[in-house]
Amino acid sequence: MTDSPASTPVIRGYQPSDQPGFEALVQSVHAEYELVHDPRLDRDLVCPEDHYARILVLVADGSVMGTAALTRSREDGCVAVVLDTMEEQKAAQRMYERAGFDLVRTGNGVRFYRLTL
Repeated sequence: MTDSPASTPVIRGYQPSDQPGFEALVQSVHAEYELVHDPRLDRDLVCPEDHYARILVLVADGSVMGTAALTRSREDGCVAVVLDTMEEQKAAQRMYERAGFDLVRTGNGVRFYRLTL
């Protein structure tokens, strides 16, 4: 039996069906950094579309693998998504690069990426 190849990651607009994956991903990052869930501060995880102008999700193999929640949208003049990741997060770097993000700068163990909208 051979493994099927992983699907190419796709960046697209958030859909309500993404909410469980959106919340699980953010909660896993919080746990990684030992942040405690606070229902008052984390209301945006339950209904993100009520808190952000635009939400992008990075989807691969049917799962939400990354998110970007924007307080401003392209319609409001936003022209790019900029994100950062730690040097040791190699899988995240590969995923961002496959999704079209360009590495723009590195420093202090952090890599900065940009995707022009």
